[in-house]
Amino acid sequence: MRDRECTERAHRRGDWLRMDNVEGESDPRPIERSAGRTAAGAAVGLTYSRWRRMKITTLRTWHAMISAFIAPMVLFFSLSGALQIFDFHESHGAYMASSFLQSVGRLHKQQVFAPVPARERPAGAATAPRRQAPPPEPAMRRLTLLLKILFFWEAVALAVTTLFGVWIAVTHPKYARRSWLLIGAGTLVPLLLLIL
Repeated sequence: MRDRECTERAHRRGDWLRMDNVEGESDPRPIERSAGRTAAGAAVGLTYSRWRRMKITTLRTWHAMISAFIAPMVLFFSLSGALQIFDFHESHGAYMASSFLQSVGRLHKQQVFAPVPARERPAGAATAPRRQAPPPEPAMRRLTLLLKILFFWEAVALAVTTLFGVWIAVTHPKYARRSWLLIGAGTLVPLLLLIL
């Protein structure tokens, strides 16, 4: 019974060719035949394992750096996009959007915070005819409303997962300082471009 258990464990490990037989006599031929293949396979496997580990480590490093840099903008676009799904940045009907939400909407869509001033008309230009009142908007379909609700919560989930990623990055003992620097750069660069 004990020999049978040892045989089954050896078969699962894949080294049954090296195992002595039950009677205690070794068969040198399987050992010699498998020695070269085992050594070559181990070398190839070790090289591939190192290459794969280095590749995954490099990808993880670049992923962490890029994610930390774009995290502030991902948060902004996900939250501002969630507000725009239901047109909270535009006044319509009895709803009046605040100036802050209007500015956030312009920054999201037009990359400007202040409203763009209208061009002055030349003195001799004819005045444009008055626009008629727009027709009432049709009622929203139920499936469209469900799709908007789904997109809204997906945008919120994107913001939440981004916050989780930021927390993981800044609490990592090895990469916390680099993560803070990249997050700060990802916040300051768009602000500078917006101000300048």
